[in-house]
Amino acid sequence: MVSISELLALERLKVKTHEHVLIRNYNDNGWGCDGRKLAGCARGCTGFKQSAGWPRFRCELCDFDFCDECALRDFDRSFVVLDEASQARAAQDRAEVKARVAQDRAETKARVAQDRAETKARVAQDRAVTKARVAQDRAETQARVAQDIAVTKARVAQDRAEIKARVAQERAEVKARVAQDRAEIKARAAQDRAGATIMQQYTSPRISPAVQCPGNHTLDDNVTPSLGRRCDLCRNIIPIGIRAMSCRLCNFDACPACFEIPVKGTTPGISPAVHCPGNHTLYQNATPSLGRCDLCRKHMPQGFRALSCRLCNFDACPECFEIPAQATSPGISPAVHCPGNHALYQNATPNLGHCDLCRKRIPKGSRALSCRLCNFDACPACFEIPVISKPTLSRTNSPKPTTPVRVNADGAPVSLSFDGAHSKTIRSYCGRRVGQEGYLNPCQACDGRCGPTNGCQCRACYALDSFAIPKPPIHAQTVLNPLHL
Repeated sequence: MVSISELLALERLKVKTHEHVLIRNYNDNGWGCDGRKLAGCARGCTGFKQSAGWPRFRCELCDFDFCDECALRDFDRSFVVLDEASQARAAQDRAEVKARVAQDRAETKARVAQDRAETKARVAQDRAVTKARVAQDRAETQARVAQDIAVTKARVAQDRAEIKARVAQERAEVKARVAQDRAEIKARAAQDRAGATIMQQYTSPRISPAVQCPGNHTLDDNVTPSLGRRCDLCRNIIPIGIRAMSCRLCNFDACPACFEIPVKGTTPGISPAVHCPGNHTLYQNATPSLGRCDLCRKHMPQGFRALSCRLCNFDACPECFEIPAQATSPGISPAVHCPGNHALYQNATPNLGHCDLCRKRIPKGSRALSCRLCNFDACPACFEIPVISKPTLSRTNSPKPTTPVRVNADGAPVSLSFDGAHSKTIRSYCGRRVGQEGYLNPCQACDGRCGPTNGCQCRACYALDSFAIPKPPIHAQTVLNPLHL
């Protein structure tokens, strides 16, 4: 029986499971023992990269490898390599293998060189075709761009010609319309003058001097010649044959209901204390457009009855100039009176003054309770507050003021602060230490405390800011700032 040491001393051996002679090979390149495909490798080899340091016996013709243990297991004792013929045959086999390998390498090199030459020729042909196609595309693009430019220029020239023709036509139409309007205005003015001479019997000294056209021209007292005119003050339609005050230069008309309004001083129920800053005579009027009362600052719709002075641009609504005496007005203290105990009226101060009760300044045009006979004025802070006796409070029985406090859903008082760390907004913080689990969104960058000046919020403070859990504020006599806890 051959031992493993005797086996390893052999350079050639024959095994029962392979027809050719196996030659000792010392190349350790991760080979795998082919005994695993027969009866299983004696060393336990199951694939490649497992034979580091193992003795190797190889057949180059069949690409067959055996480890020393498998060669010992299948060793053919009847084969002894001692004759020179076997050695010559083995040398011949090796020479044939080398020749075949050299021939294969030469064929491979030749094939690779041929493939490279074909690839270069193909690449050169593709480049030439691509260059030709690119040149053709450029030429087509330049031709198309030149054609588009020519078409655009022609279209622009045509549009300019059409615009010039349209502008010239519109100018001619406007000139014709202006000439026609001028002729109509002249004819209407001549007709109005003729009607004014006929209606001299209707002239009345009760025409309000405050009624005027936008251009402040002299108004003509005439009769409306056609239906469709509207009063520019109350916007009511003036029927045919009704007397009107007109200005044809401004296309202005006023109906009798507006220009025959009686003077304020002769109308019962209007306060004589209401006057404009210039102390001019006021007249009742219909507001020509949306405006404000200069006393109570309320809106007055278009066509609303008002007491006006066009010189001072002053208007008063009926609620102000029809206000009764101060003693019968609700909401005004009856204890406020002037030194002469006269009836007081609400008014707009004509200039800067002082309240005779609290000595505070009353700006020009502000609402006041006045008596012009005694030169007395009271500001709204005085005449709208009832006069009461103030109780004297000592230090022992004076109540402590209460402070309104915002609280979160847990009832903890909160304070507002700018969060520059996360949200960049104003947020509520209670300053309590709630831990990471107390945050709505746990944040490892914060210390587990709600605020107190920035950073993460607890769930209750987050609900307060997002109005998810609304809770009314409480009042406490003494409130501790959570920032000072």
